[in-house]
Amino acid sequence: METLVTNLVKNGNGRVRGAAVVQLLTGCANKTPKEVVDTIITEVKQYTGNMEQSDDLTLLVIRRS
Repeated sequence: METLVTNLVKNGNGRVRGAAVVQLLTGCANKTPKEVVDTIITEVKQYTGNMEQSDDLTLLVIRRS
């Protein structure tokens, strides 16, 4: 997850935009774990565009009740 977050939050000039990750995850507060995974994968695909995937993607979502 560290690699995903690190890569996801970097913009074109290499600066970390952590607020984007916080906003993404905050928007998932009322979603099911499956919806959270789908949202994150969609965001990663939008971020990477047509780049070939060069590493695996592992997500673990735990819902606290």
